[in-house]
Amino acid sequence: MHRTLLARTLRGIEDVAADEIRALGARDVTLGHREVRFAAAPEDALRLRTVDDVLDVLLDVQPVGPHRTGLRTLAALAASLDVRADDVTASFLGRRNYSRFEIEETVAAAVRGGPPVSLRVHLTDERTTFAARLAPAPLHRRAYRVVSRPFALHPPLAAALVRLAAPPGGATLGDPFCGTGTIAIEAKLARPDLRVVASDADPEALRATAANARTAGVVLELGGGAKADVVVTNPPWAEPVLWSPAGRAVVLLDERREPPRGATVLERRWVRVRGRPAVCWTLEGRR
Repeated sequence: MHRTLLARTLRGIEDVAADEIRALGARDVTLGHREVRFAAAPEDALRLRTVDDVLDVLLDVQPVGPHRTGLRTLAALAASLDVRADDVTASFLGRRNYSRFEIEETVAAAVRGGPPVSLRVHLTDERTTFAARLAPAPLHRRAYRVVSRPFALHPPLAAALVRLAAPPGGATLGDPFCGTGTIAIEAKLARPDLRVVASDADPEALRATAANARTAGVVLELGGGAKADVVVTNPPWAEPVLWSPAGRAVVLLDERREPPRGATVLERRWVRVRGRPAVCWTLEGRR
């Protein structure tokens, strides 16, 4: 049965997440700031890979004002919910005379009973939303990541990069800077038909990728050597990129970095990575 759901996303990939959501057969898909609202069966929504989390919308009402009297309104709204909050996380857009911590304390004190949920409260100038997480943990926490390293790529963003690359059926997808293997693993999980090659100059990165791939239950080709039809990669941001793509490539770089030379820019997309602005470049190189 379809329910009204809310997917939380990284800034800059809302439309990519919406495309994946539509592919599930969802209805009434609308985009907002770091979110996509839609109607779908909850069990289908839990398969999404480009979103941070999926929430079941419990209450969606008129906006609560920015003044401190808004806290009393939030308490009354929370008291009307038939749930018990294991935890409360709040967020809002715009200026307000109260903090998100005060929202969380107010709502946690007001909810009365019912089944325990992980409760989310989001305030904008257009609406106030109370929602409960569908899964026991956020969807962005991938169980396969048993080995991590500093600056490992956020899995939903990796999945979004693969969707932006749109590799054709049966293609070879390569990541020449694989790190912990997140892009390669997300590509293989989303598209089992792909041949996925992961390489890196650091042997520790290859060992981390191998361990994570085993946990994910996917088979990757490690070490390079194969010519890729499509490249999806996140090179080190502090080092110059000397590699140039031959064919389609999606490359994530710090905002101050230019893309590899010798390629035509098809799209420049701004995203945020660990709170920092970055650019996702879609390129077409010389074959």
